[in-house]
Amino acid sequence: MKLLKLLVLLFFVWLLADYQVLLAEDASNLPLTGIITGKIIDESTGLPMEYVNVALFKLPDSAMVTGAITNGQGQFILDKVAAGDYYLVVTFMGYKKLKTPKITVDARNKRLDLKEMKLSPISQQLQSVEIKAEKSRIEYKIDKRVINVDKDISSRGGTAVNVLENTPSVQVDPQGNLTLRGSSDYLVLIDGKPSVLKGSDALKQIPSGAIKQIEVITNPSARYDVEGQAGIINVIMKKDKLQGLNGMINFSGGTGGKYTANTLVNYRKNKLNYFGGVDYARNKYINNITITDNFFLPTLSEHLINQVRQIYHNDNLTFKGGMDVDMNETNTFSLSGSYGEEGYDQGNDANYFSWNDTSLADKFNSSHQYADIMGRVTNLTADYKHTFAENHTLSFSNQYFSWDGKDDNKLSEVNTDPDFHAIDTKSALRFIKDNNNYQYRFNVDYTRPVKTAKLEAGFQYRYEYRHEDLVFKNFDVIYDSWIVNPAFSNRLHY
Repeated sequence: MKLLKLLVLLFFVWLLADYQVLLAEDASNLPLTGIITGKIIDESTGLPMEYVNVALFKLPDSAMVTGAITNGQGQFILDKVAAGDYYLVVTFMGYKKLKTPKITVDARNKRLDLKEMKLSPISQQLQSVEIKAEKSRIEYKIDKRVINVDKDISSRGGTAVNVLENTPSVQVDPQGNLTLRGSSDYLVLIDGKPSVLKGSDALKQIPSGAIKQIEVITNPSARYDVEGQAGIINVIMKKDKLQGLNGMINFSGGTGGKYTANTLVNYRKNKLNYFGGVDYARNKYINNITITDNFFLPTLSEHLINQVRQIYHNDNLTFKGGMDVDMNETNTFSLSGSYGEEGYDQGNDANYFSWNDTSLADKFNSSHQYADIMGRVTNLTADYKHTFAENHTLSFSNQYFSWDGKDDNKLSEVNTDPDFHAIDTKSALRFIKDNNNYQYRFNVDYTRPVKTAKLEAGFQYRYEYRHEDLVFKNFDVIYDSWIVNPAFSNRLHY
């Protein structure tokens, strides 16, 4: 019995020994792996760096094997690294990249501790830092809004009307007629001086490329004229103060016959400045409108289709020049002038097709209305300004401007065939007005700050001459001739 127990015990010992040999053989067949650890610190401060990127690359093909991110203590761990030759690349934004020498993982180096690795910050010495303040398109001040035209890219190539299209309290219709706070009764100033043309007619003649700023004054002080009940629009033109010879040229073109160009040449030497330039604009605007009216009456129904073609065409060619003299730090004098032809055509052609339930034939007729305004404009100014201190000034201004031109207006209504070809004239009228207007102004303006307020005082002398000769004519459809109508013809001397 004892012998049997001894034999069983020896059998189990032999099985256990054989199992250990098998385990040893299996372990020797497994691939060798290792662990790589380390710590990243800032070379300049000596502090550990978090979120640093650590990548492991295999030699000799530089294939990326694995990677890790450092923790809050700057430590990283790369585990399960197969035996072989490697190198580490450590990167972090704002620091120089670190590449380690060759690292070998084998049976003797299963756990590699690379200790501390230092990253150096990237530093660059700048010569200077320039800070520029950009003006917004619209600046809001106590008594006015100022539009900086250079900031309005969409209006380049247009006129002052295009600049003002997206300005609060200003509305522009499809024909380019501008109203201020719903009214066309506003005063237009150019460099603070009244324009020879009025309202939208003046703004349509000024190319946007020649404008520096536009001031919309809805609450003018007593220093301004009272002609504009809705407010004042002051257009400030560009001037160059650079030394030497310089200038600018702007040109733009658009579909539908829209062309503008302007140039300004400036020569400044020490205290003298000379400038000259040309402004040109030729723009066409066309609108096509269809209106359908249906009238349902107790006895019959009437129908009307109205097709309207509206046109607006403005032309401007102006030559300008002048000089500025900076006599000293407190006294300046300037003399400038311009001459050119300005005008516009506008009107509409309307075709009417009407019928009703009882008519035996349809009715076709047309109406035509045109206005052609063209004139020669002359403008001369002479200004002197004395500066006592900041915002404390005394200025004298002389201005002469004139308009010599003609207004030609026609209105007719004709019967047509179904293709709207004229058959005969139902009625027509025409009036022609010859204009010869000029004005002279002399202003003295004094401005002085008083604590938190401002004192303004001034004097203005104004002389205006107007001569308008209006001839009104009716068309005689029987004799096919124009007849002067003395009831509406007149002459104005003012």
